[in-house]
Amino acid sequence: MLKRFTTKQLVFVALVGAALFVIDLLVSGISAATGVAGAGGLINAIFFVGLATIGGLVVKKFGSYTIMAFIYGVLAVPTLAFGPPGVHKIFLAILLGLIADTVILLFRYRQIGYYFSLTIANVLGLPVMLFAFVYLGLPGADALRQALWFLMGVYAVESVIGAWLGILLYNKKISKMGIVQQISD
Repeated sequence: MLKRFTTKQLVFVALVGAALFVIDLLVSGISAATGVAGAGGLINAIFFVGLATIGGLVVKKFGSYTIMAFIYGVLAVPTLAFGPPGVHKIFLAILLGLIADTVILLFRYRQIGYYFSLTIANVLGLPVMLFAFVYLGLPGADALRQALWFLMGVYAVESVIGAWLGILLYNKKISKMGIVQQISD
């Protein structure tokens, strides 16, 4: 039922995880400037979800999103990407990756499932982050609490748009690339 990853697939999903971190890092200053954790996602959600969707479409295996999220979380630890610096980011990222992997598995890797898997994980990232902030006593919990529902709504819309763009780009261009066909199996 669950297939093993090839070395190419592991390297690919790790690179996508690192690219997701770079995207988030570039806009993490917005969260710092506004004082609201998650505000940077208002700009990067479309690109973040689009790239993650492409990564999941290339490597359709349970664990792809968890590996991407793990790499992202490890790289994010010392930065403002994904909230205040700390090791908690690794655990939060893995949890959200597992959620995305589970949802897409329930959809049996059909393209419609990519709209739901990353949207659910992206939107749930905010209350999960809020819980971690409150539990760990991290700064920014009050500001996030006040903006939570607004941010969740915007994240949901932007995530669906990002998934749509990722699927469109994958179907039109990326799936036809020789390197992608080698990675995909």
